[in-house]
Amino acid sequence: MGLIFAPLPAGELLKRPLDLIDPNSDLATLYSADDSRFPLSHSEYSTTETLFLLRQLGMATESISWEVKAPDSHLFVSTWQ
Repeated sequence: MGLIFAPLPAGELLKRPLDLIDPNSDLATLYSADDSRFPLSHSEYSTTETLFLLRQLGMATESISWEVKAPDSHLFVSTWQ
C-alpha cells in the first residue's frame, strides 16, 4: 500500500494523516492555521466524508502522541502562559 498524504494550505505542502489535527476537535484550539496541522478547508479535504476517512487513517481528534507534541512544545507553552 502506498503512502497517503493530504494537502495543506501552505502551498504545496503535504502531510500524513497521522500528522494532522481534526479541525473540528478540541485539539484544534492548540494550533493555528499557520502551524500546518489542518487539512485544506473549502476543498474536497474538508467534506464530512473525507474528514471521516482522515480520522480512520490516523488524523488526531482527541489526543496526540509525544512524537507529535515534541516539535511543537513551544506552541503549548505559549498557549498556557
